[in-house]
Amino acid sequence: MANVLQAFVLPSNICFVLTFIGLALSIPARTRKAALGTFIVGGVLLFVFSSGKTAAWLMSPLEYAYPRLPDQPVAGVRSIVILAAYAAPDPEMSLSDRPNSAALYRIVEGSLLWHKCRDCDVIVTGLAPTTTVMADLLVALGVPQDHVRLDNGSANTGASARNVRGMVGDAPFYLVTSAGHLPRAMAAFEKAGTRPLAAPTDHRLPRLVAQADWNLLPFHLEVSDVAVHERLGMWWYRWRGVM
Repeated sequence: MANVLQAFVLPSNICFVLTFIGLALSIPARTRKAALGTFIVGGVLLFVFSSGKTAAWLMSPLEYAYPRLPDQPVAGVRSIVILAAYAAPDPEMSLSDRPNSAALYRIVEGSLLWHKCRDCDVIVTGLAPTTTVMADLLVALGVPQDHVRLDNGSANTGASARNVRGMVGDAPFYLVTSAGHLPRAMAAFEKAGTRPLAAPTDHRLPRLVAQADWNLLPFHLEVSDVAVHERLGMWWYRWRGVM
């Protein structure tokens, strides 16, 4: 159901649907005025959500909800949990090319944390083959193979929270994911009875809207989509009692 809602709620999808409706209305002569109005509304929405100001206004409260971790390791932490993003299991590609940008940020952050906490296990949670590719890159970056653990049975953040609960119990751990995803992830993990410590990475836009560009860019539209997706996901999780 959440995926169906996204088809009508994400800004880029709204613009696409309005364009399609406008094209359909432009065929009969009697509805061409309505078609023009639909095109105008779609164009205005595309303009608004493609602006860096709008994207920052939507995303910054999510991305900066949690501060960066202190430089010194937190006492009692023995696990680093990394939420999977996406990776292509293509052996013809370089290992560094297989994860998408979100996965790369999370891998690098997890690797850096491990170098500060060499007794820690690194748990990659999500679905194979993404988890496997991310684990391979962690090992290539210096994390010992015997310190890397996989949870390949989590199709979403709520499932990751439940599965990780069985792996770490009530011990504190670092939770690594994209900064914009952290509010939903932290809430889901806390609801599952775990003790996550937020480890944000992959910040996309400035903290202050005033520092963001007015420029209309596909990147800004993508960030607006991600921000709306996260807010929709938080609503969905609350409705289902996941957070």
